[in-house]
Amino acid sequence: MARKKAKKITNTKKTAVKSQPKKAANHLANTLEKDFRDIPAKLIAQLRKEVATLAQQEKKLKVELKKADAQKKASKTKHAALTLKAKKKPSATSKKLMNLAKMTHDKTLKTIQDLTKQLDQIKAETKTVATKQAKFAAIATQLNQFEKQWALKAKKATKIAPKARKKTTRKQKTASDAATPSHENASFNLSASSETSEPVTE
Repeated sequence: MARKKAKKITNTKKTAVKSQPKKAANHLANTLEKDFRDIPAKLIAQLRKEVATLAQQEKKLKVELKKADAQKKASKTKHAALTLKAKKKPSATSKKLMNLAKMTHDKTLKTIQDLTKQLDQIKAETKTVATKQAKFAAIATQLNQFEKQWALKAKKATKIAPKARKKTTRKQKTASDAATPSHENASFNLSASSETSEPVTE
């Protein structure tokens, strides 16, 4: 009895070890399938964050550009006034102030140019990211529709089951054939019995 129990335990251990790789493979496949389904949503969430960040940067650049534009107008007005004063009363001081105002104005123009370039880049990047976001949103929609259609097909396939065919065994046929002897066998038996029934003459 102890040996039988030991054999049973070893057999159950072997079957458990064999079933583990199958379970692990199924778990891995299910995990990969879930990750695949979650990819569009994760990408959309990440792109949404990028769009929000770019929107903040664009807003900040617009504020800076507005300030630079105001500084440009002020420096232009100041430079014009100092130029007029230098013409009326030329002096080293007025000339120095006029040159300083011109440098400030030129610097403001350069700042506006740089800010405008950055703003254009951010707008272009925002457009690209928004296009990607729309693309992955469309992919997510198509994937959900495919999942619904696939589920419906699988449901219909389970409802329509094939009809079971009737199995005819050869053993039943041979048994029935043996039960009903043929006409030739019957005639052969009769002829044999008639030959044995004739008397033997010396």
